[in-house]
Amino acid sequence: MKGLKKIKQIFKIKIMRSFRIEKIIKENDELLKENLQLLIDNRVLQSLVNQKQLEIKGLRDKLAKKNGSQS
Repeated sequence: MKGLKKIKQIFKIKIMRSFRIEKIIKENDELLKENLQLLIDNRVLQSLVNQKQLEIKGLRDKLAKKNGSQS
């Protein structure tokens, strides 16, 4: 009887572990998806920043030429 209880307890522990592992894997997948989305968002934002920096540089160059021709 004790051996049967021990076996049931071992299986119960293994089943609980497998459920925990499955839950951890699922949470990990969700975090990876979230991380990937944040990386994509970051790239898009960085691209927009670079574009605006180029626009500002162009405007500064125009202003410098304009100020240079007026002198």
